[in-house]
Amino acid sequence: MIKLFSSEEEATQQVPLGKSVLLRAADANGEEEKICLSHTKDGFFAVQNTCTHAGEDLHKGFINEQNEIVCPLHSYCFNLKTGHATRGNATSLKTYRLEWKNDEATNQKALFIDL
Repeated sequence: MIKLFSSEEEATQQVPLGKSVLLRAADANGEEEKICLSHTKDGFFAVQNTCTHAGEDLHKGFINEQNEIVCPLHSYCFNLKTGHATRGNATSLKTYRLEWKNDEATNQKALFIDL
């Protein structure tokens, strides 16, 4: 697992509530993955950044009240928890497991992602 943020405060500063950001991370094979990291009232979620319909960057979209990321190009919607397309003719997004766990170096809860 890769540490994204060293504390809840840092995570909230970098990804404010209701916003999404682009995260670039290397997987175990060294391949770069572009991830849309979103912060909603239900927590933090990570899905692939590329819309499966037309390839638009999802971090440029917005989060709706149903905890979905809405693609800025054609308004296709994807559930942030499951990655399933909820509106539009698109396939599901890849999701990434996030976990809050104690960081022994700082003795604070840190956010990690499983690639």
